[in-house]
Amino acid sequence: MRTWAWRRARRRRGGCGWWRRAGASVELSGASGALLLSSRLDREQLCAKSAPCALRLEVLLVERPLRVFHVELEVTDINDNAPVFPPHEKTQFIGELPSGVSFPAGGASDADIGANAQLSYTLSPSEHFL
Repeated sequence: MRTWAWRRARRRRGGCGWWRRAGASVELSGASGALLLSSRLDREQLCAKSAPCALRLEVLLVERPLRVFHVELEVTDINDNAPVFPPHEKTQFIGELPSGVSFPAGGASDADIGANAQLSYTLSPSEHFL
């Protein structure tokens, strides 16, 4: 891997950061050439339910010859969102049923994607649920 003199690198478009969105920015360190994030990125704010989620940047190395580097940062999902239930209360009357019968219980939603968005429900044993 070759190290470049990043002091002469420039971002492709103007602005304070190379890329700024959802309260975070990607900056290029002039000293080390590392790409730095100003804060944690929220994948759901950036890409919603779209997969994959990537940030695409261009770095111009202003030397002779001029060089352009295409950088793609993949943003992965973490399980950082709790399920959200509809705001209204729902009453459902269920008669006596044999064990193992299922019925729709209404739906919650989760802003995460993939395995982090899987929802399952269980009823805790009580005097009402045997």
